[in-house]
Amino acid sequence: IINSLMASVDSSDHEIAMASMPGLSNLFEVVDAPCVTPILINIVHRILPHFEDKNPEIRTTSIRLFGTLARFGSD
Repeated sequence: IINSLMASVDSSDHEIAMASMPGLSNLFEVVDAPCVTPILINIVHRILPHFEDKNPEIRTTSIRLFGTLARFGSD
């Protein structure tokens, strides 16, 4: 599931990217760090371009996902 949602984040179709990011956020709220830590940097690189998107909804969604990921970045 994580791989499918991550691939959708890169979609040029904003609707697909918008649907995948909340899905990832919801998933990352319940999974343990060992599941996310190995792919954390990859996920951040995938959402980073959306931080500067012209669409405010996709910017907001990507920043929310980043906030969800922040709990995995500290050790």
